Amino acid sequence: MMQARRYKAIMEAAESFVKNALAVQVLDESNPDYGGFRCPDLFVCEPWAAANAFTTMTVLFFNQDSHYYRSSELFQRMKLAIQFITRSQYEDGTIDAYFSGEMKSASNVAFAMNSLIKAYKLFHREAPNGETLSLLESFLRKGVMALKSKPVSAANQRWVVASVLVEFDKLFLDHSAVVKADDYLGDSIDINHDGLYSERSPSAGMISDEMLLNVAKKLNRPYLIEHVRRNLNFSLYNFCSNGEMITEYSLRSESENGTPHGYGVWKEMSIVDHNGYYASAGDMVLDVFLRNMRDGYVQSYISSPYSSLKQEGSSRFFATSSIGELLLVEDEFNNDAINRLPLPGHYKRVFPDSNIVRINNSKMKWHMSVVSAN
Repeated sequence: MMQARRYKAIMEAAESFVKNALAVQVLDESNPDYGGFRCPDLFVCEPWAAANAFTTMTVLFFNQDSHYYRSSELFQRMKLAIQFITRSQYEDGTIDAYFSGEMKSASNVAFAMNSLIKAYKLFHREAPNGETLSLLESFLRKGVMALKSKPVSAANQRWVVASVLVEFDKLFLDHSAVVKADDYLGDSIDINHDGLYSERSPSAGMISDEMLLNVAKKLNRPYLIEHVRRNLNFSLYNFCSNGEMITEYSLRSESENGTPHGYGVWKEMSIVDHNGYYASAGDMVLDVFLRNMRDGYVQSYISSPYSSLKQEGSSRFFATSSIGELLLVEDEFNNDAINRLPLPGHYKRVFPDSNIVRINNSKMKWHMSVVSAN
């Protein structure tokens, strides 16, 4: 029953977002952003956000439980969106990013490809012929040229690129993509014995977990899962009672807002390890996301619109745009059989490699982190 309730709640939230996306889509043919989605917060049309929104629309379009199932109106809007996305791609395969990332960088197109590959698989399965599939393939093929030729320095972005290259090979039998992925994977994984990645960021860490877990499955490299497991075990001690994640020791504090991430990772790993703590953490992550949905958008804060977690320059559209992928997680994984265990609530935990001490007293409803500079 838990699976059915989660599925229904995600579906309702995703449909609410798509309604918003259709309302902000640029329909003026004379506008250079024709087919893109005008962010209601920052008033720009970003290709990466459009890619996420397109994939969410694709998930609903092919889902019989959705009000948008095989909707001719939605499909026409989707065609406009993919045309905008392909027009936004430079000849070298890169795209610009306005909400996160840099202009004309390989990492931006890697994130967009990570989303669009999911849409491509659905179209290839459900509608193997047609212009939309051709446009998706064109974007992916140009994008992979950028991933092969342009450097990516940030650690978590390198794992995104590696994962996308592996997926590309599985789709198009491009062995050179796997060779390039192995170049990145040949670098040591940037995680310490405590389970903290080098950027010390909970959101970036979950991105690394998701990508390394995918590579581990696709290339049959189970040793990579140990890095994921180590980070999840560390993360269990970084939840607040309201679901917020501790961010004070992140090296990316300007981009953190305390919102927990990685629902799919927590859920899949709860099944892999038969781990009730992971299952409970995943439940909390999804609950926080859905609880923070307001009028079709997830808010960039947890407790209050006046909270210090609210970020200047944040985009609700971008933050919500990949919501359709949660439905794909529900379709693939069911962890109802995993016995839930309560998350750690009363502890003093020392993480010596990270110079961090986490103290939590659930009865007194307080917690603290002690972070040493040495």
